[in-house]
Amino acid sequence: FTVGRGDLISFDDAYIDVLSLQTGERKTLVQGGSYGWYAPTGHLVFARAGSILAVPFDLERLEVTGSEVPVVSNVMTHP
Repeated sequence: FTVGRGDLISFDDAYIDVLSLQTGERKTLVQGGSYGWYAPTGHLVFARAGSILAVPFDLERLEVTGSEVPVVSNVMTHP
C-alpha cells in the first residue's frame, strides 16, 4: 500500500509498504513510489515520476530481492 509521510508534495515522495496479516509486521519496500501491486511474474510493480517500474519480490518473505527496472515510460497518474 502507498504511504504518505510528513508533507507529501508528490506521490513520487511516497513509500510502498507491506503488512503481514499473519504477524502484523509492517515494512517499507520502496522509497519514492506509489500504486504498488504484486504481479504473478514475481514482481512488485509501481509508479514513479511518470514511469511504471518493476522489482523482483519474494512473496513468502515479503521483501524486494533485486533492483528495479523501468517497464513503461510517459505514464500519467492521478491521485
